Amino acid sequence: MACYYVKHHLEMDGDYTEFADYNEASGTYYAPEGWYEEHDSDYPMERISQPTHWMPLPAPPQVTASHSGKAL
Repeated sequence: MACYYVKHHLEMDGDYTEFADYNEASGTYYAPEGWYEEHDSDYPMERISQPTHWMPLPAPPQVTASHSGKAL
């Protein structure tokens, strides 16, 4: 799955600072803005240029009178 991160949103580990953006005010390294592949792994997320495949989102569930305004 891929996710888009805006500038200064995705913090970077100190081991990967050679391509990170540094915020002097907070002393934090951030990944550059862009698309990243998210996966369950010990390796960092990989930056991808542009997603090429995606699925449309399903339609949201219908709200019925018996459930309107109530937490499910």
